[in-house]
Amino acid sequence: MSDTLPAPIERALDAEAPLAPVDAGAPMYRIDENSKVPVSREHGKLWKGRIAAARSARKVHEEAWDEAIRYYNNNQLEHREGRDSMSGNRYYSKRRNNKWSETENIVYANVRAMMPALYAKNPQVEFTTPNEDLKPFVQQIEDVVNALASRKHAPGLNLKTHAKQAVLSTELCNIGWMEWGYTPRPQSILAAQDEIVKLSNELENAKDTKTIREVEGKLLALEEELDVLTPPGPFVKYRTPQDVLCDADASMPDYSDAKWLAIREIYPTAYLNARYGKKDENGQVMSIYEPTHVLMGEASDTDDIKNFKLFETDASAHQYGYENKAQLEKAQRTMCWRVWDKVTRRVYLFTDNKWDWPVWVENDPYLLPGFFPLHPIVFNTTVIGALAPSNVTYYLDQQDAINEIHDEFRRARQDIKENILYNSKFNRDGVIAWVTGGGPNAVGVDVPDGMNMRDMIVEKPNSMLKAMQLFDLQRPFQSIDRVSGVSDVMRNVQFKTNTTNKAIENYNSGTALRLDEKIDAIEDALGTVLFNVGYLCAQFMEAETVSALIGAKRAADWQPRTPAELRDMFQCQAVGGSTQKPTSAGKKQQALEMSEILGKLAQFAPSVVIETILTVLEDAFDELNLPSDAFERMREEVVVAMQRGNSTQGAGSSSPDGASAGGPTAATPGAAPMQLEELAAMIDALPAQAKVALGQILAQGVPVAEALPEVLSMVQQGNTTAETGMMQ
Repeated sequence: MSDTLPAPIERALDAEAPLAPVDAGAPMYRIDENSKVPVSREHGKLWKGRIAAARSARKVHEEAWDEAIRYYNNNQLEHREGRDSMSGNRYYSKRRNNKWSETENIVYANVRAMMPALYAKNPQVEFTTPNEDLKPFVQQIEDVVNALASRKHAPGLNLKTHAKQAVLSTELCNIGWMEWGYTPRPQSILAAQDEIVKLSNELENAKDTKTIREVEGKLLALEEELDVLTPPGPFVKYRTPQDVLCDADASMPDYSDAKWLAIREIYPTAYLNARYGKKDENGQVMSIYEPTHVLMGEASDTDDIKNFKLFETDASAHQYGYENKAQLEKAQRTMCWRVWDKVTRRVYLFTDNKWDWPVWVENDPYLLPGFFPLHPIVFNTTVIGALAPSNVTYYLDQQDAINEIHDEFRRARQDIKENILYNSKFNRDGVIAWVTGGGPNAVGVDVPDGMNMRDMIVEKPNSMLKAMQLFDLQRPFQSIDRVSGVSDVMRNVQFKTNTTNKAIENYNSGTALRLDEKIDAIEDALGTVLFNVGYLCAQFMEAETVSALIGAKRAADWQPRTPAELRDMFQCQAVGGSTQKPTSAGKKQQALEMSEILGKLAQFAPSVVIETILTVLEDAFDELNLPSDAFERMREEVVVAMQRGNSTQGAGSSSPDGASAGGPTAATPGAAPMQLEELAAMIDALPAQAKVALGQILAQGVPVAEALPEVLSMVQQGNTTAETGMMQ
């Protein structure tokens, strides 16, 4: 076989391969100046494509979200017109057209009925660990997290406000996001305020123009950052479904299998330039970040997200509702995407209008076990994909049907009131005066021979009145109830007189099952949120802050831990409680139930049980008009009674096996110890009068061990006397 290659192949190997054109002035990699992380120039284009693909994949869901929110927000102002000292429907609603005016918002009513049942207060969280040595530290984390969740001001989380928004979003869109994080003090608003004070002092002592210019530049940059910076410590935020983009390949409802998540942020353009903009040779910040939106002023309509309008470079300040360019620049915003890449465990910030280089990049800042600082609340699941429609989107047609029926009733009333046919022999002005009324009104008419008034004036026929069964509201309401899980009980509708107790029980049980499923999803999600908050606090929170939250005694020996130490250290779960509001009535009911249960244990540890019962009742019934020292005097009486009982027991004789005659298990002097069942049987066998006597003795504070033998002795004496009398 010849070793020589065919001529065409040999010529191809000898030819020089074409080289891709290289732009010598555009580096392929760049080191981020703030974090020292190298970034490829092509990386931004990659993320731009991923963001675009994710937005395209969920477009149909975004349309469903927008529609559900639009129905929820639909009030009756659209067809009304306010006037001075009066209000009323607009002109078009009084005419027969395709616009409805008498509407009922069932979406709003159902969602508002659900909200108090789903979320009324923050659940408590429990942190557990299998390591006995770590239990004190884990208990400190639990105390800190529960304290943070209930606080509204910094360093509190204001959890209830954010969680209720997320639950409302989940009811409407079937997804509501909760974000968490931690702001170190050097990056917080407090550090910026301290730096401003420092720079102000430097400005006062500046000796030359160059120093003044440098200090003023730093001050301007810090002032631009103040609007964005937050207080130090942990935080929790609600994120709308539209603000969070997820890996299009993820299929799990909680996105635990996602490779990346992206959060939409709207930053002031001046802030981006002040913090990330490059400086020229004179130290002036070059405007490298351009606005994408403008926060609207006094003027016109908005056509994009929230109250922003898309920015147009050639538009004047007056078009956005501002008087001059300076005001407009303050209102300019740049839409960015903060991307959390789980594969590289890096975080990128890209502007939506320029993807060449990231604004900012850093390695994993929190080192959380799950990496992502977000978690969704989801009620419904689907077979394919992560996103599923909400309950609301399944009964929008029935909502329209209800409004159509209501509007037809309105039109029927209007027809009967305003539209008639009359014999032309009548005077038209007289007929109109008779129809419109408006006060004492007498109209004389000439009725032709052989006719009566009914023949002369006829109401307009209305087909709706002939087919009332087609306008029955029960059918669409029943369809809505089956989908939404909101029954007449939750809407405060009175049951029909023939409704049986069994039917009411079925109503309640069906509603409870649907609610329990949703409450479980809420508490699982909040448990995940607070677990991660605890993980961040264990890493970053200073001992002074912990002491301020839970007290110096419980915060003793607090020491932040590293992520390596925290990994697999503890677990967290949310304990039920998000449905029951801690009202005064609820506290009283719980106090009475607990007192009843504890009372059954009083014979084993009377002093401890009575002390606990008094404490519970004192806390629950604090508004009773009792003497200020009433509960304290009760406690003193209990102590005296217990001491008297103990001294009496000590004076008792001993049984043959060494037990005291007045011991807690003795029924008669010298008897062997008895079991509790035997003691109970002996008391049950007593006559009614003996039981009354036993109760009176026990009420005086006499121990059972003394009272029972005395009552038994009385019963025996009574029986002996009765027998003697019979013999005589």
